[in-house]
Order: sequence, then C-alpha cells, then structure tokens
Amino acid sequence: MTGVPRRVCPGYVTCGDCSTSIAARAYQALERWQWQARGMDVRAELADASTGMAPGRIAAFGCGATVPASWPPDGALIDFDSDLLARAGAERPGAPRVHAIGIHTPYPDEYFDRVVISSRLAGLWDQHGELLLAEARRIGREVHVPLLHLAR
Repeated sequence: MTGVPRRVCPGYVTCGDCSTSIAARAYQALERWQWQARGMDVRAELADASTGMAPGRIAAFGCGATVPASWPPDGALIDFDSDLLARAGAERPGAPRVHAIGIHTPYPDEYFDRVVISSRLAGLWDQHGELLLAEARRIGREVHVPLLHLAR
C-alpha cells in the first residue's frame, strides 16, 4: 500500500500524519465560540420572537444566561454553555432545559409551535447552520432566526 495510511480511532478520524482529530478541532472551535459568546445578551431577540405569539410551546436555541420577562415560564431553554443554561434555568425553574447546540434535541417532530435560533449561534453558523435549521424545522412548526432575518 502506498501513501500515508489514515488512522482510525473509536469516534475519531485523523488525516495523514496529523495528530489532531476532526472532532477535536470542532470541539476546540466550539469552546472558543463559547467564551466569545458568553457576554451576549439575546433577551431582546427572544422577547421579539415571543411577542404576539398565541399561547403555545416555544423553544430557544442559544437562550443565554437570562431570558426576558415575556418568555413563557415553560418555554424550552437550549444552550451550548452549561453555566449560562443553569443560570437561565434558575430564573425559570419550570422550563425544560437541554445542554446542546441544537443540532440534535430530544423532542419529537413538530413538538413546538415556534423555535427561535438566537444570535448566540452566529459563530457556529458556518459549520452548523444547515443542521440547526433542519433540527429547528423538524421540532417546530415555525422557525424564527433573528440572526438571518429568516422565518418559516
């Protein structure tokens, strides 16, 4: 066999003589963005997305540390920063919380009336945007993306 063999480890693939796995590089990018986005306040985005909405189920991908007073008490909180998610959850003890980016969630199809993808996910959009939209569209009847000014 010629060329540099690819090494395969459980759950990771490395290329040629590179010792950093694709998964490790993706995780490092997530950690960098987590720290950059830590101070982002998306309360206005969440308030705008929930204003005028008929009573129903709502979820936020990238909820941050604080949700607006207008956010429904049982509105689902989803965030990739476990510390900020815990703070948001402390404000809303009855709200379901999921520590995730939003690519895979535990919810069934069309569980929510609206899913909001906040600008806290801006730094992950190039890599995960299509997957985030696909998951939001799967679990929500309507998707609100302030970051892109898109609505479904």
